Amino acid sequence: MFRTALRNVLAHKARLVMTALAVILGVAFTTGTLIFSDSLADSLKKSGKKDLSQVAVEVQAKTYDSPEGPATPVQQRALDAIAKLPGVKSVHGSVSDFTGVADKNGELVGHPFTQKLGLSYAPGPDGKDFRYPVKDGRAPTGAGQVALDETTAAKAGYRLGEKVKLAIGKEIREFTLVGAVAASAANGGLGNTHTLALFDVPTAQSLFAKPGAFTGVTVSGVDGVDQAALAEQIRELVPKNAQISTGKEEIATMEQEAAKTASSFGTVLLTFASIALFVGAFIIANTFTMLVSQRTREIALLRAVGATRKQVTRSVLAESFLIGTFSAVIGLGLGVVVGKSLPSLVNLGLAEEGVLPDMGLVVSPTAIVAAFGVGIVVTMVAAWLPARRAARIAPVAALSAHVESQTKAKSLVVRTITGGLLTAGGIAVMAAAAATGDSSGSEILMVGAGATMVGVIVLTPMLAKPIISLTEAPLHRLFGTPGKLAKENAARNPRRTAATASALTIGLTLISSVTVTALSIQKAQEAAVERNLKADYVISSMGGYQNGLPSSAMEKVRQVKGVDSVTPLRELRVGNGKQTGTYRDNMHLEAVDPDALNKTVTHPLEGGSLEDLKDGTIALDSYTASDLKAKTGDRVDVVYPDKTKAKLKVIGIIPFEDGSPLSSSLVTLNTVSGHLADAKVEDRKLLVKTATDAGDLTSTLKAALGDSPIVKVETKETMRAEAMPKVTMMLNMIYGLLGMSVMIAAIGIVNTLAMSVFERTREIGVLRAIGLEQADVKRMIRIESVIISMFGATLGAGIGVLISAFAWKLTNKSLAGSAMALPWERIGIFFLLALLIGMLAAVWPARRAAQLNVLEATRNE
Repeated sequence: MFRTALRNVLAHKARLVMTALAVILGVAFTTGTLIFSDSLADSLKKSGKKDLSQVAVEVQAKTYDSPEGPATPVQQRALDAIAKLPGVKSVHGSVSDFTGVADKNGELVGHPFTQKLGLSYAPGPDGKDFRYPVKDGRAPTGAGQVALDETTAAKAGYRLGEKVKLAIGKEIREFTLVGAVAASAANGGLGNTHTLALFDVPTAQSLFAKPGAFTGVTVSGVDGVDQAALAEQIRELVPKNAQISTGKEEIATMEQEAAKTASSFGTVLLTFASIALFVGAFIIANTFTMLVSQRTREIALLRAVGATRKQVTRSVLAESFLIGTFSAVIGLGLGVVVGKSLPSLVNLGLAEEGVLPDMGLVVSPTAIVAAFGVGIVVTMVAAWLPARRAARIAPVAALSAHVESQTKAKSLVVRTITGGLLTAGGIAVMAAAAATGDSSGSEILMVGAGATMVGVIVLTPMLAKPIISLTEAPLHRLFGTPGKLAKENAARNPRRTAATASALTIGLTLISSVTVTALSIQKAQEAAVERNLKADYVISSMGGYQNGLPSSAMEKVRQVKGVDSVTPLRELRVGNGKQTGTYRDNMHLEAVDPDALNKTVTHPLEGGSLEDLKDGTIALDSYTASDLKAKTGDRVDVVYPDKTKAKLKVIGIIPFEDGSPLSSSLVTLNTVSGHLADAKVEDRKLLVKTATDAGDLTSTLKAALGDSPIVKVETKETMRAEAMPKVTMMLNMIYGLLGMSVMIAAIGIVNTLAMSVFERTREIGVLRAIGLEQADVKRMIRIESVIISMFGATLGAGIGVLISAFAWKLTNKSLAGSAMALPWERIGIFFLLALLIGMLAAVWPARRAAQLNVLEATRNE
């Protein structure tokens, strides 16, 4: 029977290629993702080990004040004492703070989430700082000199010897570029996640207000030094609250972070690879079902000459094993290409060149096993039901009639009932999840969405005939006999049409649901900006979380002609009564004048209103409320900078991302005014109201603040427009990742049509004999293909919009009840895509059908 299976596979090479192609693409995507993840993890680990290879002990000083004590940097005398310890090779102190690099157009290099750091370059006895290998030029050695990481220097367009404009704290200063260091020094090997500016130690200390002190210490040891013992000796020389770790511990932590980073990318990509494989399984099952139907007589003859049911099943499974093995081999080779290409594609999708580093290629045993496991297992599992159907073919009955018709009615009834229960249950689960009104229901919603999609797919044979029948009149009117015949062919075998269309249904369900949900959120946020913001301009600082606007900013803005009023959001940090010794002991407040704020912001609160903000009360941001497990009406502990304590009543929760400039918890200025001695208070934002005839003051306001690259001036229009590029980038990435599934669906339509043409050879011959022209035959096949693809697209778009409606209800809590947006133009594009897929998928089958010899076709049985 194995020889029979091999003969059947080799006798139909075109069928082999088309069936295998769906598996090959899925295997390539899966193995490519695994290769990419392994390569990324290996690259990060090697880079991290190289950077940490000379580190024996790492000391990190406490860098922020808390109710339990102030920041305690490491003093120079501690470094001198550490240098004298036995086993110490060199000691490098570091001091750092926010430092933004402005390009030649005055804009900060890097996206908003890029960390912008200034650091000290501390050479050891050899005159080098091994943490920051110099790639070009030299290290900074005096005031007015700076070295940048090579990626930042290239992006900003600076060359050695040129003046570089840096944003340090609230000031803008110029330095001469003297060198460029390795990019990995800034980012631990992970692409462009930081920008980095290096100064010599005295300059860094003076810039960052830490004369003679360091925020970190890196100790290099001699070969064979006991790192743990050395760490214990160093512990006696540095502040008690400093964090100390050995080089081995740092490497272990780095390896964990590298694996976590690679895994996070890999998990997302594997999700889409699994979808592609799921779609491919439909194609394989459909193909083998048609093969069994077409080979009914052949299988019956095998049964008649003594083949048992088990042998017939094994023969079909053997065919699937051969196809799966062939697909796994080709898919593995293609997966290597995919794995090598993915870093560039991810960087392109993130719209930030170099987010992922250049890396080698690691093809692990796991990837190889996965290629063969996925390719063979998916193919054989998909072929199992058709194999069982083949085994049930009776030797005599099959020679005179089609067995398929004897079982179709019963199985379709069972399938319809099962699909109905799954669909109803999925919708009920989504409704229950949406009723929770918060993110806790998101996982439940996904389960319901999956059940609904599977339920509709199970129902598809029942839906196929009535839905396709609706096309008969327009098709007959537009295309005459070919249109009517195409409709009859598509509706003749609902199971086959459903299996073919389901592949496209899955892809378009995901595409349409993500599109509708994402664009609805974007539209809601745009509407929220218009609804919540009364101010004409929002001026904010991009100078790091600890650096607000210059103290003179508010007065300078007030002096601009056309400005009516300026409302500051004054930020300070207080304790929250916790005593963990971490940042969780603090919370950020924005102190405001409630009367002035109500003139520039209309902000909905959960459980309250801004009108209730009075002295002695607080409006908590959603993150702080979650951290403190507080709700409206509770009282929360506050520890002020002068160590006094108070309990503030919560008057409401500020929702996150609702288009408002408010992002921290709110109190009145009077509530904190008596507790600000020696506290760092920042004007984080200025809300500007202008005269009705003031015109566009964006450039004027920017100029009034010195055209500082860290000052951001936004209008309602720019705030609304900010969300669009992010949404577009996300959707383009998802479209690209789901494109594999859509491609596999197209292959399925080609396969089905080609095998359908073979199955209907005699029928097509008869049609040609009674006068149907070649062009009409082609038209008939093309229309049938379009019907199938549009049927799948209709179901996919419908399910996607249904899922989006529940997802929107779940996420709409913080968006003030905005209406869900239906992007008809994009939905129209999806249908045009389905139409195009149908047209292209029919090219080869239509050509093959039109070229059939009439006489030979009419003799075919």
